[in-house]
Amino acid sequence: MKDEIKLNNLSLPPGDEPWKQRLSRIFGEAIPFLIPATTAFFLWLAKRKENSNRQREEELQRELTALKQRENEFEAKNPQISFQKALHQQDSEYRKINQDLDKIAEGLKDRQDIFCSVFKNKVDRLKVEKHLLDFGYSRPYDKDLTLYKGLKEIFEKDTHCGNTRDENGCMMWTLVDLWRAKAKLLKFEKASAQMQNK
Repeated sequence: MKDEIKLNNLSLPPGDEPWKQRLSRIFGEAIPFLIPATTAFFLWLAKRKENSNRQREEELQRELTALKQRENEFEAKNPQISFQKALHQQDSEYRKINQDLDKIAEGLKDRQDIFCSVFKNKVDRLKVEKHLLDFGYSRPYDKDLTLYKGLKEIFEKDTHCGNTRDENGCMMWTLVDLWRAKAKLLKFEKASAQMQNK
């Protein structure tokens, strides 16, 4: 009986709850529902990004396969000795492009190593990225190989980290292979154009 008197001896009429107390109670009741919903939302976002990156990598693989097929067609259609001479004349430029691609591959490896390390500074990664973008943009064959565009895509999307420095990165290695295939195709196209202009 004393407890009942104590409960009823409030300055507020029964059923009237202060808004702060009501808000706190509602928030407390909502937390068990909010946490799983928020977690599910973030998992959905991560999965969506992963699927998007996987689709892009598959596109790049298809493009690489198509380029290699075109390269084989060039080789099949032009067996002449004169074409081989024209190809030989393009060798120095082709070697230079591949040397540049070796530098880019090494720079990408450094960039990904910094990206995947919890101990290395983000500022250092941004410096490496800027250097690679400047380097790619300044190459005379940038438009033919789409270096600058590809590098930007790597920096935005390649978040793969492996167990070692050499296992880091995924999309970047596909793009390096694609650039090499495009460089070889460019060599064939220039040799073919040279033959036609004779």
